[in-house]
Amino acid sequence: MHRYSSRIDLRGTGADALRTDRLETLVTELVAIEARLRDLAYDALRTAAEDGDAAAEQEERRLQKARRAVAKAIRDLGGEPEGDWA
Repeated sequence: MHRYSSRIDLRGTGADALRTDRLETLVTELVAIEARLRDLAYDALRTAAEDGDAAAEQEERRLQKARRAVAKAIRDLGGEPEGDWA
C-alpha cells in the first residue's frame, strides 16, 4: 500500500511547495541509489576483469541496467544523476 493516498487534494497555497519538497526528497534518494548501483557495477566489473568471472560480468550488466533505469527516473522527475554515464 502506498504511503500517500493518490486521492489527496494537493491544490492550495502550500500544496505546490509540499509536492516540490517531496519530489526533491525522492530525487535525492534516487541519486544516492544510482550512486550505490554504480559502485556495485564497478566492483562487479573489476571482479570480472581480474578473475575472468563470467557471473560477475553478468551481474555488472544487470546492475548497469538497473542504474540506467534509476538515472532515467531521476531525469524524468527533473533531477540530474551524478556522474551520468549512460
